[in-house]
Amino acid sequence: MKRPNTSAGFTLLELIISLTIIAVIAMMVQNGFKLSVGAWEKGESAIEDQQRYRYVLELIQEQLSSSLPHTSMGRVKTDPDVVFRGDEASLEFVSRMSLLPGDSSGMIRVRYRVEVKDDGQSVLFAENRLVDRLRDSSQDEPRGEDWHPLLSNIHDFAFEYLAGPPPEGPLDDTSFWESSWGESGQQKGLPLAVRVRFQDNEASSPLYLMVPVGKGK
Repeated sequence: MKRPNTSAGFTLLELIISLTIIAVIAMMVQNGFKLSVGAWEKGESAIEDQQRYRYVLELIQEQLSSSLPHTSMGRVKTDPDVVFRGDEASLEFVSRMSLLPGDSSGMIRVRYRVEVKDDGQSVLFAENRLVDRLRDSSQDEPRGEDWHPLLSNIHDFAFEYLAGPPPEGPLDDTSFWESSWGESGQQKGLPLAVRVRFQDNEASSPLYLMVPVGKGK
């Protein structure tokens, strides 16, 4: 009598099905790992961006708060004007603080400029040291290589200027924000403060940084 075969192994079909199941599980594990790594890297990048934004805004705050009521001779040599002028997309002033590495303290003419590009807005700055207090403001205009990036690929960046009550107005705490400074004949000296409006992307809420002018060390 023939004895039954009790040591039969897997059939070819069973082996193929087992390998397919293992491959599917491995692919699911790999995709889950990739998603986890991608989310972690995205979170790390967002944290780094926020830290960089905070650092740059702190530098702008320190430089603005260290501004000086420096005067330069205008086109009319008998009519000196305070070197502080700007609008929503640009700002020029004199500060005691430089943002360039290794540059010592002193009187620095600072210029900020906001550029609009296809991928968002960029904020640039340029500096040059003042040697002569009566140097004309039209001299030493920065060239292309003199501009250095501060922020890039952001959604919105703008300056606003805080002025006190007009001379004919009531003597109270009334104040108002203006979109430009130094272009009007009524604007003399430094504004009380500069407000920086910053928004890194369209989905985020704008951040407002108010800096008292000329209050730094």
